[in-house]
Amino acid sequence: MTENVHPTSDLPDPASSTWFSRRSFVRSGGIVLALRAAKLRAALLLPPPPLSPPCLVTSRTLYPLLLERFISKLDPAADIFVCEQYAVDIIEVLDSWVASIYAETSVIGAIRTHLAESLIACSMAQFQTVPLRNSGALHIERRSFQVSQSSSPEKFLAELAIYLAPFAKIETLELDLCDIRIATTSPLTIDTDIRYNFVGKTHDGAREQRVGAWKLVWAREDAAEWKITHWAADPELRSRLTGPGFTEITGRCLSPSTQLSLGIDACRTALDGATGIDVYGNHGIAVGDIDASGYDSLYVCQPAGLPNRLYHNRGDGTFEDITEASGTGILDGTASALLADFRNRGRQDLLVVRTGGVLLFENLGNGRFEPRPDAFHFGRLPQGTFTSAAIVDYNRDGLLDVYLCTYSYYKGLNHHQFPAPYYDAQNGPPNFLFRNRGDGTFEDVTVSSGMDQNNNRFSFAAAWCDYDNDGWPDLYVANDFGRKNLYRNNGDGTFTDIAAKAGVEDYGPGMSVCWIDHDNDGLQDLYVANMWLAEGNRITADDQFLPGVDSTIRALYRKHNAGNSLYRNNGDGSFADRTTHAGSAKCGWSWSSASWDFDNNGWADLYVANGFVSSPNHYDLQSFFWRQVAQRSATSAGASPEYELAWNAINELLRSGYSWSGYQRNVFFANNRDGTFSEVSGAVGLDLIDDARAFSLSDFDHDGRLEVVLKNRTGPQLRLLRNDLEDIGNSIVLRLTGHTSNRDAIGATVTIESGAQRQTKFISAGSGFASQHTKELSFGLGSASGPISISICWPTGNVDRYDGLPIDHRIQIDEGTPTFKAEPYRSIPSHTASAPPPSQLSAQVDTRLATWLIAPLFGPALKLPDSTGDIHQLSDLKGRKVLLTFLGADCTAKQDSRRQLEHLTQASAAFTSANLALFVVSASSDKELSATAFATSAFPIHIATESELGPWNIQYRYLFDRRRDMPLPVSFLLDVQGAIVRVYTGLVAAQEVITDANSAPRTSDEFLAHAMPFPGPYYGAPMQHDYLTFGIAFSEYGHEEAAQFAFLRAIDADPNNQLAWFNLGTIFLNRKLYPEARKYLTEATRLNPQDSDAWNNLGTVSGSEQRYDEALDEFRRAAVINPHHANAIENMMRIYQFQNRAAEAQRILEELIATAPGVAQLHLDLSVTLVAQNDLKHAREELETTIRLDPRNPDAINNLGAVLLRLGLTDQALEQFERCRRLAPDFDRAAINAAALYNRAGQRDRSREILTTFLTRHPGNAAVQSALDRMGTP
Repeated sequence: MTENVHPTSDLPDPASSTWFSRRSFVRSGGIVLALRAAKLRAALLLPPPPLSPPCLVTSRTLYPLLLERFISKLDPAADIFVCEQYAVDIIEVLDSWVASIYAETSVIGAIRTHLAESLIACSMAQFQTVPLRNSGALHIERRSFQVSQSSSPEKFLAELAIYLAPFAKIETLELDLCDIRIATTSPLTIDTDIRYNFVGKTHDGAREQRVGAWKLVWAREDAAEWKITHWAADPELRSRLTGPGFTEITGRCLSPSTQLSLGIDACRTALDGATGIDVYGNHGIAVGDIDASGYDSLYVCQPAGLPNRLYHNRGDGTFEDITEASGTGILDGTASALLADFRNRGRQDLLVVRTGGVLLFENLGNGRFEPRPDAFHFGRLPQGTFTSAAIVDYNRDGLLDVYLCTYSYYKGLNHHQFPAPYYDAQNGPPNFLFRNRGDGTFEDVTVSSGMDQNNNRFSFAAAWCDYDNDGWPDLYVANDFGRKNLYRNNGDGTFTDIAAKAGVEDYGPGMSVCWIDHDNDGLQDLYVANMWLAEGNRITADDQFLPGVDSTIRALYRKHNAGNSLYRNNGDGSFADRTTHAGSAKCGWSWSSASWDFDNNGWADLYVANGFVSSPNHYDLQSFFWRQVAQRSATSAGASPEYELAWNAINELLRSGYSWSGYQRNVFFANNRDGTFSEVSGAVGLDLIDDARAFSLSDFDHDGRLEVVLKNRTGPQLRLLRNDLEDIGNSIVLRLTGHTSNRDAIGATVTIESGAQRQTKFISAGSGFASQHTKELSFGLGSASGPISISICWPTGNVDRYDGLPIDHRIQIDEGTPTFKAEPYRSIPSHTASAPPPSQLSAQVDTRLATWLIAPLFGPALKLPDSTGDIHQLSDLKGRKVLLTFLGADCTAKQDSRRQLEHLTQASAAFTSANLALFVVSASSDKELSATAFATSAFPIHIATESELGPWNIQYRYLFDRRRDMPLPVSFLLDVQGAIVRVYTGLVAAQEVITDANSAPRTSDEFLAHAMPFPGPYYGAPMQHDYLTFGIAFSEYGHEEAAQFAFLRAIDADPNNQLAWFNLGTIFLNRKLYPEARKYLTEATRLNPQDSDAWNNLGTVSGSEQRYDEALDEFRRAAVINPHHANAIENMMRIYQFQNRAAEAQRILEELIATAPGVAQLHLDLSVTLVAQNDLKHAREELETTIRLDPRNPDAINNLGAVLLRLGLTDQALEQFERCRRLAPDFDRAAINAAALYNRAGQRDRSREILTTFLTRHPGNAAVQSALDRMGTP
């Protein structure tokens, strides 16, 4: 490329605005002023598929344009990540190997088909072994395989058969593609890392697990299959357990519970979504001694609409459900709970962390609890959803104080606050610290205590511990989307966040935290549960991920997939990152984590609950998330509309039945006693594959071993596991009672000495994720048999020492008392283990359900013809109760619909007698079919097409948190006002409808009682339907009449609902009904003067009415409120352009930049005004500033190329166009510009290649096609 180029007919003049990717500031004759309105707030959702039955295979789901761009990238083949496209192929091969194992066919044969004849492989039968644990029932070793050598496929497979021969049956085989890289392009070869996990029974009855990684090189020529050319193996961990491990005893300990046997998805399907139930299932579990019996009872948290459950320990390890008698079965959505003695009365009170606020229940001492709704006095209004609590006496006044974590969840179409930037979000809601006043109330001391430092994260969990042994408890907070906090207690009632100084900021998706002295040096180390995800590892390492972004930031994104972190306490206030060395990072999407010595050898082990959302639809969204959501995150805290839309898309997909990091197993790490851990989950029986969230540890039967009780999102929600391991060490259990200190002794540090061994533990309440463990301390002693010595540093700072404690006893110690009480462990008879109930990960949706709504809900208008052509309106039946029934005339829906119609016909007299009207609709994609399918009916059948049925389909879809279309037949029971009160999914009996109509609720209390499947008190804000969400959904699909009605209902319910006023005004604006739009948008700006979208849309109204001065003022207001508001700024520029006022536009932009110099978009727009005035030098400077602030801005990079071209710097211009193509391969303007310059330089083939390649990915792009057509044939 040289500067001396010759113009051709296809190349615009360099002075032309055609080169620019945004509207240039050049006036042309006949311009039509088009202003851009902000869309309806949160107007993005996953649309329902057509109502046509699934047998119509040619039907295609139509998506709104906003969402189509994201949904089309679900398949990696449609995305820019070439390696991820290859990953799909490789994963398919790996899945076939797994399937052969489970089908008990030859995995050797399955692998053989994918081996190249020239295979170079290691020997799987020759290895060196390093023992890590030789004593007891569990043996662990590390095996290193022989390095790769020339090997025929047959020889390699023969050795692989030897490697697998010890297994009598492989019960688990997991193969995860963790990394993929293109090695060579001709021939095409890729390097991959495959992590494997084998679990099974051996021929001698042992249970064995092998965990390791293979490094495979794959080659492919043309369209041939992938073949493995190289096979190498990293060292593997092999664990082997003889005898029993952990046994599930849920059925023996707990009476059957319909509620807890169901997973959250089943409840989301059946319950009215207005209850607040959601897909996440983030509900915890707590244990505590509620009756001073010495035995821990169990409190189980539930989603909104289902009562929490309290199980009383009978003293023999079995439990009695006392929920209703205790008064603790609240229906409020509950994230977590803690049992503790907040008033030092000798009774365990119950702190319930509801999603909408915290509620204290006082233990009355007679098996009942009484709520104290005014116990917590917030200094400022909470802004997020409460997730968990951790308690301690932080100021050593003898009273337990409370720290509360909050988070911002996606709550639907009308509410969202997404983390920005993704890797270091600092726009989360604040957490709270409350000081116990001692009278049953708590004071908010968040600000005065210094806990407000860096208090702007997305917090899931926190845990107290005196990590520096100064006698004052410190707090670590696990935050999602970035950095964590370590608040050091200054000893004067204040705290300082020293996470950065201490080396434990730990960028990543923090889910939980636990303190663990993993190396027995007397110092508490830190284990932080994050995520280790194969898809994230692959994509963040790809060159296409955030190209052009600083390598430091890219490294932080990779850190978000690096797994769980282990930090060793250095003893000087700092920590050393030992994650890689420890080997405890790789788990999955981790939630709760905790440590205990499972085999009593004197060393703390680790357990981690894993898995997000498993669905019958196994298609997992994790790859899509990294390709389409994280990839779009801004690198600063500024707004990023594309990023927010992508978040909306994945959240709606999640609610519509997709999996997201589902089907993951819990992971257990055994301590190797050398600072490292070995994964032995499968060997010991703790590798459960539920969507686990929380777990509690307690010795429920006092046999000296801790049981594990798991709380899952999927059914069964509870699993109780007993440790049946044989040949374990001795132990001792301590139970402390404070007197000067808080009665629970929470915050006490205990050090135990047994021979040369020394262990230190800290009594806590609230750790892991939404978990509370027993407040007893259990110490494994190994083979120690002599008396034990301990020292206790009580929470008040007093230190007591005790000698001569007997092993294998439960020891009771009271603060300040020189003696102790010792009780030997109970001997528990062995029980034959029953098969554990299977996980309901793939539970299908029930086909027949009946749901009472939480309140009457007005649906869309319905006006349809019958088979004779007469028009009927549903509203004509107002004043009578109505059964509205939709039947399906197509395919699979027709049979049940015909049965439903026959039943209604037979019962027509009963309906008439009950004064219950029928309005029956036949729906089909074919209107003629819809009219004839049920032509022989005894009463009118109303005819509807899919589009006419659309509003009701959307109404049904958003009635439930589990999004799905109306599965015809479906019926709605309407009250005399025409509002829906009950929904029948599937066939319904006439007598059931008549009975329901006669007993339908009338008051809000009656509606609540009917809508809840189980009884319980409710303390939250009144449950009600969100007409705003329905309105947004209707509008997104073009049902503006239904949307308008819904927004008016939202305003009737709450005249101060600013979003409803805004959205209604926007509907009128889109319909060009400007007086009505002005009315509603003006009210929206009055209700919220800081709403930049409302000011922008009001300006659009003024501009459309040619009131340009008013419009400019309103657009300026929007831009001052939000300098990132691209629409408002562009609208201003369009008016100035229309009026040819470039200099004035420049002045306004410079004023805005003076107040917000870091907004890239302002500099970009200023460059456009400068180009219009031919000030190319300063335009170039502004574009370079834009790129410095936003290195991936394709408009800025492309426009810089255009300016450089005008300046005659053709080579530099081409560099910018090519850079833009690399960073934004889907951006057409840069492709056209680069092709034009190559064509101008005589490189016609290169020019055509650029355009044709782009059209291969975007065949409908008219601008690129036009550029190619102008070039003519080769």
